[in-house]
Amino acid sequence: MASFKSPLLKVIFKAPNKATYSGTTISLSKRICT
Repeated sequence: MASFKSPLLKVIFKAPNKATYSGTTISLSKRICT
């Protein structure tokens, strides 16, 4: 169960982190461009 849950949790935690990271990158580049 743990071996199945661990990768699943990694995916769940990685997805929002990726979205936050790309969102931060976009807002940063917008700030630099303007």
